Amino acid sequence: MSQLSTSKLVRLLGTFSSEEIKSFLLWLKSPWANSNKNLIRLLEQLRKFHPSFELGRLDKESLFRKVIPHGTYSARSMNNLLSEAFLSAERFLVFERVANEKNLQERLLAEELQKRQLTDWFSKKVGASIEKLEKQPVKAWEDYLDLFLLYRMVNFHPSQSGNYKIPANVLDLMQQTLDLVFLLETGSIINEKIFRSRIKRHEEYQIDHSMGIWKALKASYDHPSLHFFMDRFSYDEEAFLEQFFQLRDQFVEKFNKLNLRDQKIHLQSLFNDGSLLTRSGQIGISELLPLYQLGLERQLLQQDGILPPTIFATVVSASNTASSFKYTLDFINEFAEELPINLRTEARSWGLAHTAYWEKNYDKCLAILLAQPVKSLYFNLLTRVLNTQVYFDLFLQDSSYGDFLFNFFDAFEKWLQREKHRAKFNKSSFLRFIQLSRSLARLYMKADFDDKSVSALLKNEDNVQASNWLRQKQALVIQLRKGTARPERFH
Repeated sequence: MSQLSTSKLVRLLGTFSSEEIKSFLLWLKSPWANSNKNLIRLLEQLRKFHPSFELGRLDKESLFRKVIPHGTYSARSMNNLLSEAFLSAERFLVFERVANEKNLQERLLAEELQKRQLTDWFSKKVGASIEKLEKQPVKAWEDYLDLFLLYRMVNFHPSQSGNYKIPANVLDLMQQTLDLVFLLETGSIINEKIFRSRIKRHEEYQIDHSMGIWKALKASYDHPSLHFFMDRFSYDEEAFLEQFFQLRDQFVEKFNKLNLRDQKIHLQSLFNDGSLLTRSGQIGISELLPLYQLGLERQLLQQDGILPPTIFATVVSASNTASSFKYTLDFINEFAEELPINLRTEARSWGLAHTAYWEKNYDKCLAILLAQPVKSLYFNLLTRVLNTQVYFDLFLQDSSYGDFLFNFFDAFEKWLQREKHRAKFNKSSFLRFIQLSRSLARLYMKADFDDKSVSALLKNEDNVQASNWLRQKQALVIQLRKGTARPERFH
């Protein structure tokens, strides 16, 4: 049986939204775009299986007979039809992209008018495009690049007569716009290199030279995004925490002065900084919640309408840690539907179980986890972490849970060591979580309890999952053994 599910066309159509499939079909029906009516019938048949494309027993020959019922089937003919449809889909994507890029359309039209020596039309068009871009209060780096290209067109036009009067300082304007493109893009590259060098031990970058050039050029320009990069590049490791909060507050204050791409870059940079600070125990994860709420409100965290599961889990954890349980439940109800389809049920169950845990309803938490089979690696891992936390709290309330807890530690650790799909850095942080939780439980059980050993347990630990939770349990263990607290009063 000749399989369709592995064809390039089906793979590409699987990325189309329902609206894109509809638009593609209309596009194929236009004689301007397509002269092969068989392509229309082909898409109409395949559209029935969108978006999952679970084609079952439908093979190439069966599809051919649905598309061309009176034709003579040959594998070559069918493959040619699929190839033609694939090329049409590629052309459609380009057409759609250009249709949504108004600045690109205007620049391309200006270039065509220039080539055809329609000087008066060219001058009018390019003048209007320049004026529109110059008036934009917030410009993306692409806008600066478009301005540069438009300035270059009018400055090097064979005939500089026309309706558009070339500014006397056009060469300076060209230089300034090109400098800003360089500064914005180089700033984002340097920023990424700095972050990667912090978390990836095998990646080392020589940034002093490029940083020196960037800072020297930046001194001549006043741009909000460049100020954020400058403050970030001036981070002092000893004052990292204080500078993080300063930059966070500045970002919220000047958010609307940044273009969409810069909003995403600087928001993600703050998340990266915050992740390092939470793992080292310098801040609680709830400190990041306002940033996540801002990102969700402005649709900055979704990727093509899909919310990454890591973002979903982080927001649930941050909100529950802050005891904002109503917000958590509202968030789960609204945003679980924006996750990839295959993760929605697992994510919703994990989020509800996590909320029950932080509400100290351990029986409800365990019941939710047991009722939902987990197939995905990501939520399998998060479920095991949550199970560990529940069993740890039950153990603190009742020591008879000790054997069960330590058996779970061992099983979790062995499973994680066998797991081959997670990056080493991510795996090590979860392994450290297991090891430190186990050590804390052992110290709690010791007859000759030593609070100094417990206090020193997390010293210099900067790569641990649930580090804030561990620190809470660390403090609770000391209070319980000293007789100054009861388990049910703490979380």
